[in-house]
Amino acid sequence: MIVAHVRHADGTSDVYNSLIEAARSLREAEAQIWLDIEEPDEWTLALLGEAFSLHPLAIEDCLHGEQRPHIDPYDGYIFLVVHAPILNEDKEFLGTRELALFASSLFVVTIHHEALEALRVVQSRCQRDPENVLGRGMDHLLHMIVDGLIDGYQPLLERLESEASKLEDEALFDPQDDILERISDFRGQLMQVRRYLTPQREAVGQLARGEYSFIGKNIRPYFRDVLDHLTRLAEEIDLYREQIVSARELFMSSMSQRTNETVKLMTIFASIMLPLTLVSGIYGMNFKRLWPPVDHPFGFWMVIGGMIVLSVILLAVFRRRGWL
Repeated sequence: MIVAHVRHADGTSDVYNSLIEAARSLREAEAQIWLDIEEPDEWTLALLGEAFSLHPLAIEDCLHGEQRPHIDPYDGYIFLVVHAPILNEDKEFLGTRELALFASSLFVVTIHHEALEALRVVQSRCQRDPENVLGRGMDHLLHMIVDGLIDGYQPLLERLESEASKLEDEALFDPQDDILERISDFRGQLMQVRRYLTPQREAVGQLARGEYSFIGKNIRPYFRDVLDHLTRLAEEIDLYREQIVSARELFMSSMSQRTNETVKLMTIFASIMLPLTLVSGIYGMNFKRLWPPVDHPFGFWMVIGGMIVLSVILLAVFRRRGWL
């Protein structure tokens, strides 16, 4: 699907669904063009590269996708790849969707293989008020798109914060058998999100520093704001990672304490049973010969009573030493 928003030099705006019409608008002096292509095929991208004079390597990256976030400068334009998070209804992280952008002072071209909510929002604003979106320059449009994509990480970070606190509390107060598996899955999510945030921060940093001429001085503070947002997100990810490591250590410590308590009880039980076994083993339960040669009819109960007294004495000694 192709949607081209064009602001002409006289201030009028049009929306085209044709790549040819968008390319024809390039011939107009001071025309502002936003071309969005969803689910492109090889022929469309080839035509795009020829019409907008885009580098074949960048076009190839758009065709195959699966690119890490980065920014590449070319003659008169830049090629930028950013990733937006995919969340379900419960704000759980399912992966990312890639967006490739070509940006210059005359045009912005966005290419993606799946629908992106952030782009839909910007397109709606552009249809309602094209002058405010396109008329302020392509650098302003680029900021709106990138900022919208990065804002999509905020609900994810809020859920990760809640999940990290929950796992930490469970590890400390109510450790379950499956908590290690959940901690491992959560740590994998953190690493995956961190893997996309870090290179995006580097790319936005280049835009914020004004390394490209079409990024005006008035728009650089807005990119710095996006950079600050990315930095804060990355720092929060590191904080959650430390928190989840702490939760794992708490769980292992809790399990170790449980094991120690179990071993302690078993040791106490064995310590009590050992002298009782010794007593019963010495006499062989032959109670009629406890005091030979006189047979005693209560020999069995006398030995049992002695064992009970011995057990009580041992328990008192253990408690006095603080073992119970």
